[in-house]
Amino acid sequence: AYLGEDVGVNAFHTYWNMDYPFWANSKTYNLKFDRRGELFYYTQSQLMARYYLERLSNGLGEVKPYSYSFKNAISGFESSLRYQSGKEFPSRPEGVKFFNNYYTEKALSLESRILNAIDIGFIWTKDGQKFALKDKEGINLLGEMISGVND
Repeated sequence: AYLGEDVGVNAFHTYWNMDYPFWANSKTYNLKFDRRGELFYYTQSQLMARYYLERLSNGLGEVKPYSYSFKNAISGFESSLRYQSGKEFPSRPEGVKFFNNYYTEKALSLESRILNAIDIGFIWTKDGQKFALKDKEGINLLGEMISGVND
């Protein structure tokens, strides 16, 4: 919860999503996002570096990789953040377990596809175009894939 309740980081994410909304299809809304995916990738890398550094600086240890394990209960979380209306953010009770369903299967599939694209160094677009990650547009497309942009 340490970084999750950082007001500055949360404000940054709010403003980021206002400037680069992942849900806004640029063709549908006639928007131009220059290097949106590349900037997302870079920004998330920097935020993770800060998180990692602060964990180590405060003796919290290494960052554990995310696991889709459905066997282990996860710790609870009660945010002290509030919406503009004053309502509290939803909390997660202690001992919650994830369960395997369509959405977790889809998340695992998407994660696998992204990791495979990184491993082979290429991305194929919806219309079948092949881009190398080393090309000018490659990192932008990878960032868009990771962020969930649907253009």
